[in-house]
Amino acid sequence: MRARIVDGDWQRPIATYSTRKVEELVAGIRRLILNHSLTNKTKPKVVFVRPSGPPVASPGIPGFQRGGPLSVIAERLREYNFDVQEKDLSGMWAMQAEMQRQFAPPEPSDEEIKDAVWIVLGIPSAPNQMGMPPQSIGPKLAAHLKAGGSAMVLTMPNGDAMADALNEWGVTVHTDAVAVHEAVKAPQRSNDPIEEALRVPMIFVIRDYGDHMLTQPLKSLDSLMFPPPPTETTSRPGYKSTRILRVPETLKTWGESNVEAAMNGEEVKYDPPKGAAKGADLSPPLYGGAVVEKDGGGRLVVVGCIQFALNQIIGIPDPKLAQQGILVARFPGNSELVLNSVFWLARQEPMISISPTAMEVSRIKEINYGALAVWRVGVLLILLPCLVIVAGIVMFVKRRD
Repeated sequence: MRARIVDGDWQRPIATYSTRKVEELVAGIRRLILNHSLTNKTKPKVVFVRPSGPPVASPGIPGFQRGGPLSVIAERLREYNFDVQEKDLSGMWAMQAEMQRQFAPPEPSDEEIKDAVWIVLGIPSAPNQMGMPPQSIGPKLAAHLKAGGSAMVLTMPNGDAMADALNEWGVTVHTDAVAVHEAVKAPQRSNDPIEEALRVPMIFVIRDYGDHMLTQPLKSLDSLMFPPPPTETTSRPGYKSTRILRVPETLKTWGESNVEAAMNGEEVKYDPPKGAAKGADLSPPLYGGAVVEKDGGGRLVVVGCIQFALNQIIGIPDPKLAQQGILVARFPGNSELVLNSVFWLARQEPMISISPTAMEVSRIKEINYGALAVWRVGVLLILLPCLVIVAGIVMFVKRRD
């Protein structure tokens, strides 16, 4: 896997640069991005909207309290000068924290987040205190989008499909299905834990991101998706949609309707759909997300896999490079897609074409002092001059003859 520096002459593989050169390039890119963000008249605002439960983007306290499951993404957005906030639409978390005498950070009002980019989490929520089914987050999202707002939707199998909001935009997330591939039964095992994990039918490495400006810089990066509910788009007048995150078909692939069996690791088989029967398996090609823009209105990015943005996935190191003491993300495309989506939703397109986060850590190991001395003294000061002397002697002898 080779990440690339995009833009102009910077499309050379990072491995061809020296460590110092990569660090200089990253520093220059960071200055450019931060200068662009800091010169904006208004600070862009992002709010993580959840149906209920504890905060997901809080940084936590090192050594005392763990950060939320999406805190890595939230922290990177703060580095880009975004005002990151959270909102529990049920309002129950603050009440529960107060009853248990726990600290609950203040959350913004509906008025304060109406002009923010929403990152909406379609996670299953528990029934309310009256035992009634949990309320869908869809109507709130629909109102935000109708008012010209923009949002990124992250959902999951058996999660909230938010049809109330997404149908108008021509997007359907099949949360009642999950993309799977046929089981890998090869007897040979790999020492790479990632390669072993890919034997699981609902785990995919994504390399085809689709044809949209926010996905263009990601073509040389890998992403990990599991378990992805298939996402479909339908043409709507006044809306321009693009499917993204195509599920690879190197193995037989389909959308499995028996979600529980697939999630529990049971063997599943493809059942061809019969007419318009509800609950039938979905045929490929399958996509894990969609990007939609409304004429003269808001913008929408949908990714059917909330696990895509979790800290645990973003933080997976490359095992081969880790053995050499080089810590670098194995799947840098995960965080980059989320960041580029937010940039696009916030209408900050100039920040999409450059992607320094995927190059945070140099992919070239520093040369040790012994090897450096061999090159400087042995090769440059001794070997090369000797070769020149030998070549001169050979030429002298030939001409003398």
